[in-house]
Amino acid sequence: MPPGQSGPSSTFPARVYARAPGRVDLCGGGTDPEPYCVDFGGLVLNVAISIHTHVAIEMRSDGRSRISSIDLGREIETPAGRPFALDGRLDLPAALANRIPSSRGYDVEISTELPPASGLSSSASLGVALLAALARFTGRDLDRPAIADLHSAVERFDLKIWGGKQDPFACSHGGLRLWRFEGERAVEEPMVVAGGTVAELERNLLLVYSGEAHLSGNIHNEILADYRRGDSKVKAAQHRLKEVAALSRRALEAGDLRELASLLDANWEAHQRLHPSCSTARLHELITIGKEHGAWGAKVCGAGGGGAIVFLVPPRNRQAVAAALEATGARLLPFKFDPSGVEVWSR
Repeated sequence: MPPGQSGPSSTFPARVYARAPGRVDLCGGGTDPEPYCVDFGGLVLNVAISIHTHVAIEMRSDGRSRISSIDLGREIETPAGRPFALDGRLDLPAALANRIPSSRGYDVEISTELPPASGLSSSASLGVALLAALARFTGRDLDRPAIADLHSAVERFDLKIWGGKQDPFACSHGGLRLWRFEGERAVEEPMVVAGGTVAELERNLLLVYSGEAHLSGNIHNEILADYRRGDSKVKAAQHRLKEVAALSRRALEAGDLRELASLLDANWEAHQRLHPSCSTARLHELITIGKEHGAWGAKVCGAGGGGAIVFLVPPRNRQAVAAALEATGARLLPFKFDPSGVEVWSR
């Protein structure tokens, strides 16, 4: 059940569960952060995927609150109603929880199916799921846009992590969507895409994890510094990324996946011009191998510098591409499109 459909806000459940999908940014990523989206407006085509982060909250009666990460093997604790310390252990969930305080003590348990630092929006997937769960636990009414906006505010203002809004909006809303970013505003652009085209796209996308973790915050900060210095190459690359996103809508509405594959290539070419650290020898190797075995197009997900790669592959070549990539040690990440976005339920 989505946020905002849980019944009266006066109910306070003892147990709450939530999950939020990851996302694949297909075209236009890198145009959603400020100041570019303030100066020119950003445009991003992305799709939520069925690789999730899960959050469970259970009330406790000893006057304490705790957050634990199964994947990291870390936990933090504080008296109920008091903010969690930002001490480098679990700063993102701590900062998010501090924005939705609770006088009741609780245990939060977080786990994810997303590979670490994969460029598939693991941070926003975690944040959106946690905010939805905490809102239900405390009786607050937060809809999907409010959850996405709050996650973005925590990252940018509380944790000083510069970035855009495409990730939390993809994770909260789900589906295949084209987003326009105008400063603080995120607006979904209408697309008229046949159901058969969406199904064919889902079938033809192949997602692999390179094995290299990326440091998106570092890359984003370097791009921001170049932009503020007036680097014309960065701005030109962002203009091209925005243009590619606009063209991707035309390709999808025409049902032309071969053209969309070419736009993935064009997006990756422009993305590499944002900063030299966006690409690595490993990423180049995997894309080259995928193309040699029949992929039509490919791009690195997220900021680059490692992480996952999405390929658009015709079905007749899928097995050959997958086998060739796996032979290099890359890990296939099977997925479906997630149409639901964040889901939350309680007991």
